[in-house]
Amino acid sequence: MKTLTPAQAIPSTWERQQLTHMPFLCRDHDRLLLLFARSMYSSRRVPQYSMSGTTRVWRLAWSEYDPYAAQWGIVHPLRTGLAANEVECSPCVSIHAGQVHVSFIGTAGHGTGRLEHHLLRMSGPGLDQLAPAIYVSAEECFSGFWRPDQTALSSGRDGTIRLRGTIDASLESDFEEIARISFTDDDHQRLLITGVLPGEIESFAGQPQPHTVVYDVVRDVVVGELLVGGVPAYKPSLSGGKVAHVEPHPSPRRESWKVSFDNRPTIVPTGIVVKRTN
Repeated sequence: MKTLTPAQAIPSTWERQQLTHMPFLCRDHDRLLLLFARSMYSSRRVPQYSMSGTTRVWRLAWSEYDPYAAQWGIVHPLRTGLAANEVECSPCVSIHAGQVHVSFIGTAGHGTGRLEHHLLRMSGPGLDQLAPAIYVSAEECFSGFWRPDQTALSSGRDGTIRLRGTIDASLESDFEEIARISFTDDDHQRLLITGVLPGEIESFAGQPQPHTVVYDVVRDVVVGELLVGGVPAYKPSLSGGKVAHVEPHPSPRRESWKVSFDNRPTIVPTGIVVKRTN
C-alpha cells in the first residue's frame, strides 16, 4: 500500500482554478477523508466575493484518498443548505456509531450588514448524505467545532475559548485572537489551536504570523507547538503522522493558498500558555 507523500496536492480538474484552505484530515477505517474550503479565481461559476465585495466566498468540499492508487479521488461539494454567497470554512469531522458529524463556521445575511460568523453542524450516514446545517448556538462564533460529546467556541476577538459538553470550562490563552480550533483525528482530546500572539512581528501573507499549539483538554496542558518542516503550521489538521496544511505566499489578497500534505509534523516545546480558568 502506498503512503501519502509530502507536499502532494489534491489533483482535480479545478486545481488550477481554485484556492483551497482550512483542511481537516480524518480516517474512516481504511479510507482517508479530507474536508476543506475552496474559492474560485473567477466569478463566472460561483460568486468570488460577497455582495459587499470585500470578503472572499469560501465553500466547503471533500475528497477521499485511495491508498492503493496513491491519489485523491473526485472533489465533491459539501451540501450545507447555505445560500451560494455565504462563507463556509473551518470544517471538522467526527465519526460515531456509523454516523458522520460535520461542523463548520458559516455566515448569514452576507453583504447585508456587519458580517457575523456562527458555528453550524450536520450529521448523516456519509458526507454525501448529511442533513442540512443547523446552528449549534445563536451566539457569534468565529472559530470552533462541534462533536456529539464536545463543543468549542471562540468569538475571534480575544484569546478565550468556551468548552461545552463532556468538559465545561473556559480556556484563556496567550493569543491575542484565535484563528481556528479543531482536534486531532486520532485523539479527540488533543485540540489544535491556531492564534496570533500580541506584538507578533513576523509577517504571513500580509498578516501577523500565526502559531498552532496542541492542547490536551483532559490534562489541561499545552503539549507543544506544531511545526511542519521546522516552521509554524497555519490552521493544520493531524491524522496519525500525516498533516494537511496551507503554505501561502505573501499576497495582499492571499491568492496563492493551496492545501498540501506532509509526513513530517513535529511538536516542540513552547512557552505559549492555554489553561482553564474555571
